[in-house]
Amino acid sequence: MSASDSTPRTGQNGDGAQLLEREAVSILSGHFDLLRDQANQAESRADSLGERIQIVRSMRAQLRLTESMLVEARDDQEGSS
Repeated sequence: MSASDSTPRTGQNGDGAQLLEREAVSILSGHFDLLRDQANQAESRADSLGERIQIVRSMRAQLRLTESMLVEARDDQEGSS
């Protein structure tokens, strides 16, 4: 028995072809949903990563500002000694 014996093809068996088409659409729809969910998760991770990067940049800027204020305070302290 060959694959063509067990698998209806378009034009040979309309009901079988429609069943195959429905199954194919169902499978593709499932794949689409999975890919959409993965894309949404990736976007969420990217947004989260972007927020983390912004926080780190802000913290580094605050650290640089604090460091410069500390250096200035030490210089002032040494100058007044």
